[in-house]
Order: sequence, then C-alpha cells, then structure tokens
Amino acid sequence: MYKKGAFSNNYWVLLLALLFPLLFLGVWDRHDWGDDFAQYLLQAKNVVDGRAQIDNGLVFPADSEKFAVTAYPVGFPLLLVPVYYLFGTSVKPYFILLSLTLIVSGLLLFRYYRRDFSWITALMMSLWFCYNPFVIEWKWQILSDIPFLMLVYFSLIFFPAKKSEWKWLVIGGIICGFIASVRIIGWALPLAISASMVFSKQQVDKENDASTFLSILLPLFIFIGSTVMFFLFLNVILFNIPIREFAGFYSSAVQQHAPAFLINLDFYRQMASFCFPLPFGLEPLSWWWILSALVCWFIKFIRERKLSEWFFLIYGIVLLFYPYQNGGLRFLIPILPLLIGYTISSLHFVLTKISIKFSETLLPLIVAFLFLGNKDFITQISQRKNDVIQGPQDAGSERMIQFVRDSLPLKSVMVFCKPRALALYTNHPVTSFYRNATNEKSEERFQETHVSYLIYPKVSSDNEIYSGDMEAYLNEYEKKYSIVWESNDYRIYKRR
Repeated sequence: MYKKGAFSNNYWVLLLALLFPLLFLGVWDRHDWGDDFAQYLLQAKNVVDGRAQIDNGLVFPADSEKFAVTAYPVGFPLLLVPVYYLFGTSVKPYFILLSLTLIVSGLLLFRYYRRDFSWITALMMSLWFCYNPFVIEWKWQILSDIPFLMLVYFSLIFFPAKKSEWKWLVIGGIICGFIASVRIIGWALPLAISASMVFSKQQVDKENDASTFLSILLPLFIFIGSTVMFFLFLNVILFNIPIREFAGFYSSAVQQHAPAFLINLDFYRQMASFCFPLPFGLEPLSWWWILSALVCWFIKFIRERKLSEWFFLIYGIVLLFYPYQNGGLRFLIPILPLLIGYTISSLHFVLTKISIKFSETLLPLIVAFLFLGNKDFITQISQRKNDVIQGPQDAGSERMIQFVRDSLPLKSVMVFCKPRALALYTNHPVTSFYRNATNEKSEERFQETHVSYLIYPKVSSDNEIYSGDMEAYLNEYEKKYSIVWESNDYRIYKRR
C-alpha cells in the first residue's frame, strides 16, 4: 500500500535512535534464581569447553524419571556462546545481547508494518511493541523469547514464499531448522510456510490451468526435508541432544494436564487485554481490541492467506491447546506484533470510512497516544536500577556459593531447589526434589544418588526459592543431617 520511500535511510536512522535507549533499559548486573537461564548458560559453557550438551551437573536416580530436561535444543545456547566465551557467567552482557536483539526486532517490525502503513504509523507501531511493559519485563530474563521473535519476523519478511528454486527452499529450510532449535514452538513457522506455499501455488496453477501435483509436492518436499534434516543434524548428530527424551519430558507433562481450550482462550484473552496500558489512568484496552484484531485476521486469511496469517493460525492453535499457563504473556510475544498489526488495520479501515481526508494523519496520532501508556512503566524501570534482586548475585547467595565452591568437596552431591543455577555457579553435581514425591521417596532417591549436602534457603513461602517439599522433608529427616554452615539467608546441612 505504501511503497514509495519505504526504505528511506532517514526513517531507519530515526527509528534506530528511538530504539537505542533499549540498550540500557532494564540491563542489570544481577538475575533472579530462575533456572531455565542456567540451563542455557550451562549448554553454552559446554560448547565452549567441548563437553557434551547433557553435562549439566544434574544428578538423577538411575531408574527414575527426571525432574528436569537434561538439554534443550541447541539453537539458543549457540547464540550465547560468544558472550559466554568472552564474559563467562556475568549476566549483564547477556542482557545487552537481548537488548540488541530487541532493537533488531524493532527494525524488522518497522519493515514488516511498512507493507501496509505509512512510515510514521509503522514507526510508532514498532515503538509501541518494543517499549511495551511486558516485552521489557521478559528482557530481564536470559531466555529465548526475544531472539526467537527476531528470527521469526526475519523469516516472515524475507522468506521468498513464491520462489521455487532449490537454493531458496534449502536456505529457507536451514533457517527454519535453526529457529525450531531456538524454541521448539518454532516448528509452527515451517508448517505455516508449507501451507502458504501449497495454497499460493495452487492458486497460481489454477489460474494458469496447470497440473498441481508435482509442482506443489516437489518444492514442499525439498523445503520440509531441508528443515528436518538441518534440525536433526544440528541437534542430534552435531551436538547429540537427546531429542526423544526432550519430547518425552514435555509430552508427559502435557498428558498430566487435560487440554483446556476454553480455559486457555480466556486466560490469553485476559493477558492480551491488559498488556497495553493506556495513559492518564484510563482502563487498559479490553477484549474489543482483540476481537477487532481477530476479525481483521479472519478477513485477511480468507482473502489473501499470506504467510503471516498462516503463522498466526498455527501458532495460536498450539497456544490454545497446550496446557501450560505459567509463562503468562511470554508465549504471546511472537504473535503480539501481528495482533497489533491487525488491530491498527481494523482501526485504519474504520477511519477511512469516517473521514478519508484525515485518516492518514489520525492513525499515527492514535498509535502515539496508545504508546504514552508505557511512559509510567519506563520511568519505574529507570528507578529500579539499584533494587535488590534475590538471585545468585545477591550478597547472601554469593557468600553461600563461595562457601560451596571453596570449602566443599567438588564431587559431593548437593540438594537445592534451583539445581541448574547452583550447578552453573558452583560446578558441583546437584539434585532436587521431585514434584509431589513423598518424604520417604525423596529419602530413597537421595540415598541412591549419594547426596552429601542439602542447602536450605531461609525465605518465606512466597519466595521463588522456597520449597515446601524441602520443608516437609527436613521436618522428618533433619536428624540425619548436621549443620556445617549458616548465614542469615541459608543453612547448609551435611548428611551424617
């Protein structure tokens, strides 16, 4: 719609300047205890040290199911390798890396939105997303969401869906195989590309009155084959990731929870409704903007069936049927830019019907008004720079980690509620409690894994490192342990 001047250097420089503060916003020298971030860093460390990806320091009983995956697909750890090689476990450089990927994502979103909107509207939409409170909050975690977002929109923009040359199909397959290695939900992208290829090819061949069987299946086979082969080569052959174990771990988790389509639908409706605060104390955008976005998507899907619409459909189906909500808005991040695009498209349609003369001026002003809702949150972030975040870098935890690293035998097995984080920072083998395990079963497992020490955090029950299982276990088995070190924050027990 708006092609003239779409790639003027002035627009890119202006947007880059406006995105530049993200390089400093929410960049800390500390991380919460988390645990997933430690798994990614452990795998990056293993790449640098030339060790197996499954060597994460976790200890499991031989005949028991595992309380955590031994290795994720290797895509995101590979992106972290240069940072780990240069800076080790210092977390601030990783936050800078995530900030850079968010800035690149903002530039890609501008390019994406520029297809349908004026440059100023596209610029404001990109800023609206990148400075969204929830997006910035997820930048505080060393997780794969922001790099995954960047790679997805790179593909949505540049994948040559209408080209059937072998080289483009193979290159596209390799890119998609890597994206699926960054996050397993990335398989939604090659499925969307396949659907887009099939239906666009069908339409072209139908118009040309040509045979469709070979012209559809051969490019599809090359693309899907390249995606699968590169994914397996990277993860199974090159880095020996136990993909079957990884799939089994999450499939068992899914089987333990019945698919909850309606529950997930209502949950993500609420999350999306409140993810864009309005300025001046007005109520957040409610369900009406989601409804308008979905109506716009449906119309676009029926009329055009472009790659973006296919990706939104397939990703949304997975999201609604996957019975896990603890990630909150995190799982919505890859399709939030699409929801924004569909919402503003529907708004643009209404404005053109009301006043064609002023619609192109009003649209960016409306987006700018919506963007102001992020102002208070951004101010709060800048004021939180000196806040104490409980994690491996807080003073109490650093003393505990120092004691474990310097004073306890290197091969001694620890029990801790965040086992991967402790393994990362102490280089000790660590085990943990299994969910819903009885005290007797935990004791049996600790005997089998030759546990030597148990680290008890002195925290309230609402703290992320509080473990009710550890509390209950110690109430019954504390007599089997003696205290070897204690501070205001932790108590370390040695097994008698």
